[in-house]
Amino acid sequence: MPGTHDDWTRVKNPFHRTADAAGAPEGADITPDTTETLAESPQSPATTTAHRRRRWPLVAGATTVVLLATGAVAYGQARKTVELDVDGQITTVTTFAGSVEGLLAEQDVAVGDRDLVVPDIDSALRGGGDVVVRYGREVPVQVDGSQSSVWLTSLDADEALTTLASRGSDVRLVASRSGERASLPIRLDADGPVNVVVDGETKVAPDGSIGIDAILDQQGVQLGELDRVHVEKTEQVEAARAA
Repeated sequence: MPGTHDDWTRVKNPFHRTADAAGAPEGADITPDTTETLAESPQSPATTTAHRRRRWPLVAGATTVVLLATGAVAYGQARKTVELDVDGQITTVTTFAGSVEGLLAEQDVAVGDRDLVVPDIDSALRGGGDVVVRYGREVPVQVDGSQSSVWLTSLDADEALTTLASRGSDVRLVASRSGERASLPIRLDADGPVNVVVDGETKVAPDGSIGIDAILDQQGVQLGELDRVHVEKTEQVEAARAA
């Protein structure tokens, strides 16, 4: 309008240098809002990723330590000590087996359907317990004059006769003959002496675990063709043990 003067002053844009420093293409328009955004974000995406990568090994390492510690605890809890009795041979075994079957496999103890395992072979193995194995044996027996054979898991002849006592009043184990030799598939007595009765004469064999043939040799007894050998419980045997 007449009488009014508008003064225009050219002002240099202060954001051009900021744009150049930020790597903007020459001639690009950068508004003040955009520049402020760049100025307030000193970390580029690449920098943020680098920080994340530096932190990640620390997290992974911490996780590994926890897993190893947990594994060590479980490993320690699995270790146990038990008494293993295989036909009277007792050993103390330290094992990490979780079951009775695993322990026997670890100790190379093979068992079959006629063998006795206590606790049951499928049972969980517990520290401080006992595992007992008794092998089954086919033993010739004579009950009240009738002869047959039975499978027994007894440790010795004394235990076998005690087991068979309910079958009859006169129970004997019959030794098999091979020429002048006599044998029985189980020991006579695992713990002590036995009486040897020959033609009414009684002698005491100090070690009943060595077998019938060895005892007869020890006592100087020679078997004739018609001689028979059997094992039975008698009052004299009981008296000898008591002594």
